[in-house]
Amino acid sequence: MRTAPSGEQAPTVLDVSLKGQRVLVVEENDTNRAILTQQLHNWAMLPTTIASGQEAVHHLMEACASGLFYDLAIIDMHMPGLDGMELFTQIQNLHGLPPLPLVLFTSGDSIEPEIAQAAGMVACITKPVQQSQLYDCLVQMAARKHRLAPRPSPPKHSPMPEAPALGRLLLVEDNEINQMVALGILNQLGYSVDVAADGLQALEMVATTTYRAVLMDCQMPHMDGYEATAELRRRETDSKDQNSNGTESSPRRLPIIAMTAAALEQDRDRCLAVGMDDYLTKPIQPDELAAALTRWTTDTKPAETSAVTSPHQSTEQEITSRLDLLRDNNRSHGCPARHLLSNAGTQLPFPAHRRPPPRRPRRLRVHRSQPQRRRS
Repeated sequence: MRTAPSGEQAPTVLDVSLKGQRVLVVEENDTNRAILTQQLHNWAMLPTTIASGQEAVHHLMEACASGLFYDLAIIDMHMPGLDGMELFTQIQNLHGLPPLPLVLFTSGDSIEPEIAQAAGMVACITKPVQQSQLYDCLVQMAARKHRLAPRPSPPKHSPMPEAPALGRLLLVEDNEINQMVALGILNQLGYSVDVAADGLQALEMVATTTYRAVLMDCQMPHMDGYEATAELRRRETDSKDQNSNGTESSPRRLPIIAMTAAALEQDRDRCLAVGMDDYLTKPIQPDELAAALTRWTTDTKPAETSAVTSPHQSTEQEITSRLDLLRDNNRSHGCPARHLLSNAGTQLPFPAHRRPPPRRPRRLRVHRSQPQRRRS
């Protein structure tokens, strides 16, 4: 799959933000409840935790009476008193409660699709639940809700400037919704993008196409991002060894930027250990993504003294211009990317004399290694 920023219409940036969504968590185990709550907070969601099914029914009745509603519920199957399926049934029978999407956590139980659909379940996930698996599930639910919502008339906004392409990137991501969100951002930033659905496809595409950087999801079928990165680095080492005694220059190190829903320190360490260069946590923010790409795709070689603008400076100015235009459209016309651009301060590592006006600071959720100087 290939997309280009010029001459083609960029993919729509879907309004699939998880930020601010209210989640009811029903889980009897204190440790599991605490871990899930922390993860939902990391995705800027608003969880309310309940320890039993009967308590959850009473809470929903009180919340409904006071006009407080939830966007979705995550329920454990095995609980004392009311189990997950019984709780589902009682929730469906609560008078005045709007339809509530339900996600069921099980421990190997097989739920028939017909039963799950009748109970109002949108997903059934078997424990242990991986962060990336849960994130993808929640994004799919948000995307479905977005598609069913009434569509306003397209706002009038300033056209995106016809800028030169900043280079071709490889996006390695198996989830279709995450692909569409990332493609929309990258195209708006001025990059051309190819998409691989897993690590095996990524290896094939890197072998035949030159990319400025790879954006690598970590959890994928067939071959995950860790295996794919380790194999890419092995191939680079082999190629370097073969060229060490010849006249040909060694190939440059291909920047690989991890994109994952996992935000623990050991996850970052694992990414760096297999050879990734940078680390971004989902949901991906445009400013953080642009900053990481600027770090790894711009030429690190000192620019020659010249009155002509250097490629490094041109790339930084181009990304800044496009981010500022996206924010202007957001503030003035309700751009569909509002969930990705609101409250995002510019974090691009520009020299002070070219840095955009300061905005509200925010901490980048990235862990990066030192870029290596490329060979001339």
